[in-house]
Amino acid sequence: MINSNFVVMGGRITREVELKYFASGTPYVSFSIANNRPYKDRNDEWKESTSFVDCIAEKVRKGDPIIVLGLLEQESWEKDGQKRSKLVLKVDRVNRLDVPSRGDSQSDGGGQSQNTTRPQAGANDPDPEIPF
Repeated sequence: MINSNFVVMGGRITREVELKYFASGTPYVSFSIANNRPYKDRNDEWKESTSFVDCIAEKVRKGDPIIVLGLLEQESWEKDGQKRSKLVLKVDRVNRLDVPSRGDSQSDGGGQSQNTTRPQAGANDPDPEIPF
């Protein structure tokens, strides 16, 4: 039996990124991305479906257009006596997309990506408290 668990997803970050810590004390950020999928309905009209996916990764910001690569993992917990679970995308790599603004006449629309895997905090980091 072949086991494969690798996800590539693109979208925009939908909420402010939260700094959290694993039980081991290792920091990470938690965020959600929205992924839009156009499709035709039974009447041959174009519609759009949006999926929201929770992610755990390195530092990113709300509104960033990104592509994430990682593994799906099932999280389980109990709340008010009820067992709950959800799938979370544990991100290995984040690529920020260089998406031109609508009024940018100098862009060729190529949508270059910038690999942001494991960035280092530095003097130009706008939020140096996050240790990534």
